[in-house]
Amino acid sequence: MKQGFRGRVCRVWTVAAAVLAGANAFAAEKESGAAGKKSEPASRLTRRADGSVEIRLDAATRARLGLETAPLKAASLAPEARAFGRVLDPAP
Repeated sequence: MKQGFRGRVCRVWTVAAAVLAGANAFAAEKESGAAGKKSEPASRLTRRADGSVEIRLDAATRARLGLETAPLKAASLAPEARAFGRVLDPAP
């Protein structure tokens, strides 16, 4: 089977594009790895086993935000009643 000139050129360009794309991805990964190691603060968010999220704030951050905690106080809730009805004739 004879290959035409266009077929050879197309294959050369395809291989060149693949090599360049791989080199670009390698350089980007190397760059992001080096940038990530410089100064990445520890995460304040953690996810518990039950799926809830926990946020840890130090005393300075709580003071800056004006965040205060207080113990729970007892409270009462007004009773509610549920009722069901049916409209027989909406017209007067």
